[in-house]
Amino acid sequence: MVSVVDAQTGLVMRTVKVGADDSQIELPHCLRTAPDGKYWYVCFANGSVVQKFETNGDKLVAQVNIGTGAWNIIKIAPDSKTAFVSDLSANGKFAIIDLEKMVLKSVLSGSGLFTFPHGMETSADGDTLYATAQYGNLIYRIIPSVPQVDQIVLAKGQAPSTNPQLLDPHEILSWTEKKLHFITCQASNEVKVLRAGVDTVLHTIPVGTYPLEMSLSKKRNLLFVVCQEELNPIFPFFKGSVYVIDINTMTVVRKVYEKFYQPHGVAVDDDLDILYVASRNADPTGPAPHHISSCAGRNGFYHVIDLNTWQLKRPPAEISVDPYSLDIR
Repeated sequence: MVSVVDAQTGLVMRTVKVGADDSQIELPHCLRTAPDGKYWYVCFANGSVVQKFETNGDKLVAQVNIGTGAWNIIKIAPDSKTAFVSDLSANGKFAIIDLEKMVLKSVLSGSGLFTFPHGMETSADGDTLYATAQYGNLIYRIIPSVPQVDQIVLAKGQAPSTNPQLLDPHEILSWTEKKLHFITCQASNEVKVLRAGVDTVLHTIPVGTYPLEMSLSKKRNLLFVVCQEELNPIFPFFKGSVYVIDINTMTVVRKVYEKFYQPHGVAVDDDLDILYVASRNADPTGPAPHHISSCAGRNGFYHVIDLNTWQLKRPPAEISVDPYSLDIR
C-alpha cells in the first residue's frame, strides 16, 4: 500500500494498492516522483516490476517487468525519461527503463561487477550514474553508454573493498548546482561529501547512529540526514533522529529528536517549509500501534515538522505497516 497524505491538512486522503502479484507481499521499497511532476514510480524488493502512477489521481498507468532482483532504489534522470533501478544482491545489477514507453532498455551486470549496489544519483546531464556499494568503502561511477565502471574509494589510503563494516555507504544525494555529492555511511556514522567531477572526498561529517536516507532543502542550504538507530536523550523510549547539516559550513547545526521509532523515509517540502519523517516501527519493542492493520506486522507513523519553528506542525499520524520510503509531489 501507498498512503497519499494531503499536505495542507496532514490527513491520509487516499491509499493506493501497488504490486502486480496478489499471491505474495512484494515489499514496495522505494517511491519516487519524476522531476517533471507528472508521474510517480515504485519498485519492489520482492517483485519483478516497476509501476507508473499518475500524480493527478494516483491511477496506475503502466508497469514494466524488469526480471528477478532485490530491487531497492529508483533514480529518475533529470529529463524524466529514464530510470535506473538497483538490485541489492551480492552479484547485483542495474535495470535501465525507458519511462515514456515503459520498456526495459538494458541491464548493466557482470560477474562480480557490482556488489550489493544500492543508492544512486546521476550527473546533471544524466549521462553518468553514481551508485553506492552497500558494504565496504566505495561507490561506483558508471557511464552506461560506453559502458564504463569505475570504483571511487571513500577512505584515503584504503584499497577498494566490499567487505562489511568499513564505511558501508548507503545512500547518495547530489546537489548538481553546487557540484556536490553527499553519501551516508551507516557503519562509520558519517556523511562523506564529494566534489562532483573530481570525485574526491572534501569533508567527512560525523552524524548519529546508522545514517540512511537524506533530503535537501535548497531554499535553506540544509541537508537532513535520518539516523535510524540513534538513542533519543529527550524521549528515551523512542529511537532515531534527524541531523541537520549546514551546506555552507559543512557542520551539524541541529539534531531533531521527536518521538520517532526507526525513522527511515524523509522529505523536505520547501514550498510549505515542512519536513516529513516516516518511522518504520518494525522493532517489536517499539510503541504499540493504536490499531491492527490488515497487513501482517506493526503499523508505523509519520511526523510533520515546521521548519520555521522546528516544532511539530501537527501530532504524528499512524499509517500502515513499515512505512519505508516517502516522496513529495
